[in-house]
Amino acid sequence: MRKWVSNFLISTGLLVFLYVVFQHGYKFYLEKKILSDTVDTAEALLPPGVDTVQKGVAKDMRLVIPKLSLDVPVLQGATEDNLRVAVTHLEGTGRVGVVGENSVILGHRSFVTGQFFSELDKLQEGDTFTITSSSSEFEYEVIEQKIIDPTDVSVLSAIPEESLVTLITCHPRYSSKQRLVVVAKQKG
Repeated sequence: MRKWVSNFLISTGLLVFLYVVFQHGYKFYLEKKILSDTVDTAEALLPPGVDTVQKGVAKDMRLVIPKLSLDVPVLQGATEDNLRVAVTHLEGTGRVGVVGENSVILGHRSFVTGQFFSELDKLQEGDTFTITSSSSEFEYEVIEQKIIDPTDVSVLSAIPEESLVTLITCHPRYSSKQRLVVVAKQKG
């Protein structure tokens, strides 16, 4: 009887361990697929002929969203490697702090390797965030949150008298079917 109980406990422990490993592996697979879909969509959003080598885009930017307890580097270029470790400035979109430009920042709703834009849906109209670099700091106020299809390029548009930042992530969580978009304008 004792041997049966010990074998049962060992087997149960092994099954629980294998289940956890499988779940983690499956989530990693989903994350990789969503990252790949996000990069493909980002590349497709840019109109043909857009110069992706930009002058005047700070290389040491950080996005700080106090409401989400988020302080993360903003890397240049929406690649799988960059999206896995930070948020990224979509090449070919505007520069931060420049009137008449819309700087688009992509972030993953990471569920294996980090948080990034996991809580982006909590930002509401009137919330603020900053984008900093070694030479400047810009404060932005959220003016809109919406859900769009991945092919909707209207979110890349600028407003002539405004400096915009548009934050984009996948929606719903664990899916790349739609995009959650938060648009903010520079304060002051």
